[in-house]
Amino acid sequence: MLLRQLQHLQVSQASESMVQQYLALPDRRNSRKGMIAGGSLSPLLGAVMLTSLDQVMAAEIRTGQNWYIRYMDDFVVLAKTRHHFRLTMKQIHAVMRQFKLTLH
Repeated sequence: MLLRQLQHLQVSQASESMVQQYLALPDRRNSRKGMIAGGSLSPLLGAVMLTSLDQVMAAEIRTGQNWYIRYMDDFVVLAKTRHHFRLTMKQIHAVMRQFKLTLH
């Protein structure tokens, strides 16, 4: 998923190759899923994965009904009404499903 997102963002072949090598490194639990926890590229790659969420939320903010702020993989959503909050959460879950991510 991450490599597809990088291709969509049109990063250079060298950068894509570097990320591919980074993802090939074994994780601490050797589960063969995800990437190394605490690795130097992890924050940057996490931000790349959440770019689509940021774009969806930017459109929501322009409506004036919501407020959104993200730091790394944590974010806060505030809305003027419960209705707007629920609609926004549906959009967030849709983006997360698209990238096979889950909320905690």
